[in-house]
Amino acid sequence: MNRLTEHLIVISFDCLSALDLPILQELPSFKTLLQEGALVKNVETVYPSVTYPCHTSIVTGNYPNKHGVINNTFLQPGRLSPDWFWERRYIKGTTLYDEAKKANMKTAALLWPVTGKANIDYNLPEIFPNRF
Repeated sequence: MNRLTEHLIVISFDCLSALDLPILQELPSFKTLLQEGALVKNVETVYPSVTYPCHTSIVTGNYPNKHGVINNTFLQPGRLSPDWFWERRYIKGTTLYDEAKKANMKTAALLWPVTGKANIDYNLPEIFPNRF
């Protein structure tokens, strides 16, 4: 398969909606991104519509019942702060960054959910201390 581009940057802002666009279009940095990039305005969420299942669906193209990330955290009754779906191993199937690596492209992720221990060249996964 031929590459359509040498670079692909996916930016996601958690909880941002199309209702925010009029304000964002006036901000200099966002204005440039919006004018020079591609924008998806009418996105339908997955269920459950929480951060980790949504972001995993973005990089897999699958619904949570297929990719396996069904919530931000595990169901761990009695635990005050449950464990999170932080690591790549919880994703069933392939991801956008897996496919990029197969095509010998460099990959990077900055605070993208469920990328802990992923095969990403430059990776700063979203992982934080959840128990003190």
